Amino acid sequence: METITFTPALYKQRYQMVLELVERYKARKVVDLGCAECTLLSRLKFCSCVEVLVGVDTDLELLKEKMYRLSPLPCDYLQPRGSLLTVRLYHGSVAVKDSCMLDCDFVSCIELYVFIVAKGIIVN
Repeated sequence: METITFTPALYKQRYQMVLELVERYKARKVVDLGCAECTLLSRLKFCSCVEVLVGVDTDLELLKEKMYRLSPLPCDYLQPRGSLLTVRLYHGSVAVKDSCMLDCDFVSCIELYVFIVAKGIIVN
């Protein structure tokens, strides 16, 4: 069986597409569903149009372990943003309605792993 290789890696292409869309539409409040690694959020914090970043994930331990990626860097103090950035992480599920999702300009779920159960068969 032939191995298919993506260059750059497929996850990097997905992240880049989200970044381009956020910048194109000047999204101010951006939510990432399934954000446990905080990788996409850590890249989005450099988009100048973003004022509020919200991450939601079901894995609380992973959120606690990876949230450091969203801390300010030394360069953030040397060259401050034009506007303030608020970052919020929530332990929750995409399946539960939550007020943190109100007034969002952009919602990403590129790392969301969803099980669909139909007639006893699990499809992912």
